[in-house]
Amino acid sequence: PKEIASQIIWELTELSFRQDLITLDRRLDTSGLSVTQRNALLDACWVGSRFQVDITKAEEGLGASDIEKRTPYIHALYQLMRSWKGTKPDELYCGFPDNHDAHNYVDLVETVEKSLAIFYTTSFLTCFARAASIPH
Repeated sequence: PKEIASQIIWELTELSFRQDLITLDRRLDTSGLSVTQRNALLDACWVGSRFQVDITKAEEGLGASDIEKRTPYIHALYQLMRSWKGTKPDELYCGFPDNHDAHNYVDLVETVEKSLAIFYTTSFLTCFARAASIPH
């Protein structure tokens, strides 16, 4: 059935994204953190385990349609990518938006999200000569 096929595709895409991010982080990280510390940063970028996904959580994490649900995971990705090699977007040199009451808070978070997405996908393409998997 079409619904099961869609669920399988979502699961494969989500797992591929996680593995792509882990692999790229190993290539670009310059933080000097221990493996345990780095894994904690990576694991904050998604819901649940890096090796197991749950379709009932599809509307959580970086693939959520609601920016407010994505924000903690965008922030985790921001923290992770700050130590990557390469030409970083300006947003990685500024603090992550934290004034939830600001009239433009959502716009600021969306700007960071877009910059991180571009940095992730271009860095992956540069390192591995193929398109990166992305959450959806």
